[in-house]
Amino acid sequence: MKEYEKIPPEMMAKINEYVKNGVSPGILLSSVICNSLSRSMRHSNDIEVLRLCTFYIYYHTPSECHGSEEKFHQWRKKGGLGDKVYQPHYDEWKKFENRVFEHMKKSPEEYRKVKTVDEFIYHEERKANCKLFWADKNGWEGN
Repeated sequence: MKEYEKIPPEMMAKINEYVKNGVSPGILLSSVICNSLSRSMRHSNDIEVLRLCTFYIYYHTPSECHGSEEKFHQWRKKGGLGDKVYQPHYDEWKKFENRVFEHMKKSPEEYRKVKTVDEFIYHEERKANCKLFWADKNGWEGN
């Protein structure tokens, strides 16, 4: 989150107010939320701040509130989150984590050294890279 500190506090406040209460964040942030690069560029010359705002909105706000003008207007009409609390991607991560541990139970010998989800992802990436290396080395193209 340290990188997001480069977003001006007034912009961050507008993003949070939009997410929480559905209040319009102004032309610049509205265009970022609506995924309109050309309109965003007309209203700001600071590409780094636009990039950070885009990442923050994408990774730390509900997917129902950004990505298109239609979603933007529906979110405003809904009035934002209201009293609800948003935990970014928490539910998806928990589902993924459960699938990982179920998969690990099926072949405990292979995963005996793997203790966390991050270690599992690293293990699977190494396995996939080894398969790709073998395929390239042996001229196999796959289906």
